[in-house]
Amino acid sequence: MSERDGAAGDIPIGTDAPVRPGRQRQLLTVTLMICMGVVALEGTVVTTALPSVVGELQGLSLYPWVFSVYLLTSTTSVPIYGKLADVYGRKPVFLAGLSLFLLGTLLCGASGSMVQLVAYRAVQGLGAGAVLPLTLTVLSDIYALPERARVQPLTASVWGVLSLTGPAAGAFITEAVSWRWVFWVNVPVCLVALALLSVFLRERVRRQRVAVDYAGAALLTLGLIAALLAVLEGGRAIPLDSWAFGALLGTATVLFLLFALVEGRAPDPVIPFGAFRRRAVAVSNVGNVAIGVTLFGLTSYVPLFAQGVRGESAAGAGVVLTPLLLGWSLSALLSGRLYLRVGFRATAIIGTGLIALGTAPLALVDAGTPLLFVSAPMGITGVGLGIASPAFLLAPQSAVPWNLRGAITSSTQFSRTIGGSVGVALLGALLNARLHATVAATVGRTGAPGLPGAPEATAEALISALLNAGTRATLPPPVAEALSLAMADSLHHVYVALFLLALVGLGQVLLFARSVQSQPIEPAPVALEAVRQGALNQAP
Repeated sequence: MSERDGAAGDIPIGTDAPVRPGRQRQLLTVTLMICMGVVALEGTVVTTALPSVVGELQGLSLYPWVFSVYLLTSTTSVPIYGKLADVYGRKPVFLAGLSLFLLGTLLCGASGSMVQLVAYRAVQGLGAGAVLPLTLTVLSDIYALPERARVQPLTASVWGVLSLTGPAAGAFITEAVSWRWVFWVNVPVCLVALALLSVFLRERVRRQRVAVDYAGAALLTLGLIAALLAVLEGGRAIPLDSWAFGALLGTATVLFLLFALVEGRAPDPVIPFGAFRRRAVAVSNVGNVAIGVTLFGLTSYVPLFAQGVRGESAAGAGVVLTPLLLGWSLSALLSGRLYLRVGFRATAIIGTGLIALGTAPLALVDAGTPLLFVSAPMGITGVGLGIASPAFLLAPQSAVPWNLRGAITSSTQFSRTIGGSVGVALLGALLNARLHATVAATVGRTGAPGLPGAPEATAEALISALLNAGTRATLPPPVAEALSLAMADSLHHVYVALFLLALVGLGQVLLFARSVQSQPIEPAPVALEAVRQGALNQAP
């Protein structure tokens, strides 16, 4: 184990000494903001383009997989990248992850089918799993804690601006050029980020022996894949009474049990189950699951209503989502102070209550509902998410000692993204099951002659035509109206499910949440500023 000597601006990995102020640190900070921006933009820019993607590639049944597989691979790979960065240094792991993200982005834009798009999104997610956590890790390496509190507004501004502009940018690119450029527009930015990282990220690596829980991460990933397959394809491609469906459920169960056994013996587990005995940790992680389902469920299925039911363009779908992201960003400015003033329980109740209030009107949506009626509740939900999210981060951090704080912080993000991926999958299964059955019956009633060039109008082809602005006009008016009604009916069930899940989240907070005595480890003024600005960092 050797440590190479380096220049004064190098990052001394394995120590708590920050990099001295100077031009090199400033340039590296700008580079890290670019890296964070690439991943942040990818999280929102794709949402308004996907209905158009489905319209061209014809694969609505795989629609939820585009979101779920990205979340799955980006989440389960995070702990592995973190361990590798401790062993081999930040730079090689960072460059490898960003290169993998770049490869996945290129391939996504070149997809010729929905199956290919899902596969390439998995590659993209594997890369994203390295970029964001290592960005935050390197920032913590080069800035001391008081400085970090001042840098956090910069990272928050990246998230806030890109969360607000992402849907509109995706819609504009889709309409002006092609949905493929929604992915390809990130390619030159990734190349610039790779070049800047290669030049400005310098480190002196102190090798450490670290136990990487590869077995736990592999078992968790495989178990989630098996569970998602059962949820998404059960009752559609795989009959519910078939041996294949039973085998998938059985495989997922066995893999999760093995994962629990491995985690109990691992010296540094992916998920520290012992900490979940503390009420604040358990309640917060359940709350983060609910936040993930709500956030990713709304951003995935509200654009479908705008385009598939109301006949809006991709730009219209982006406008509907804007109040959600704006409400989140603005409420996050005040959520830290609210938490310090009224405590965890009251803050969590306010946040989850607003989420339930905002999703309630969606349960009443039908084919004739104006977009304003859908858009306004998005703002209320966004405010609730912005208040609840920091509470579900700060409470578990305050409930555990310093040596568990890093693992518990990771578990909150893990819970949110896993909740989002599984939630999108479950809602997608509900949507597909209802929609295909309704459309099949609709085709029979209306006697749809089919699409131009297609002798038979299958349910999949008709749905794809409805979502494609170019082919929607070719549908006979009675068929187009019947398809819109079928889409509205199916999405109604999805929105009812989201509202019920929001009520469950509120109920578990009312029953189990207790205020937590905060244990600050830094001077009060710095702690207050860190809490206030840290709330912003939780923006989607």
